[in-house]
Amino acid sequence: MLIRSQDRTKLVDITGKTIVASGANDIKISYANSSVRLGHYESKEKAIKVLDFIQESYINGHIDFQMPKDEDVNE
Repeated sequence: MLIRSQDRTKLVDITGKTIVASGANDIKISYANSSVRLGHYESKEKAIKVLDFIQESYINGHIDFQMPKDEDVNE
């Protein structure tokens, strides 16, 4: 599955990778020695909700996902 970053500058293949909601309310994908920030949200609750959106999209067989803007995520 491909995820386009919130600022649209990154397109990341998440196959076999870990996606995390960090303490800074960022959603990042982790690699062996680094990470890529996919989006930033005003609260951890919003960041976790976006992780839920990604999970739902993956389960439903979607091949791509656009990270939503902060204002498009309701708590």
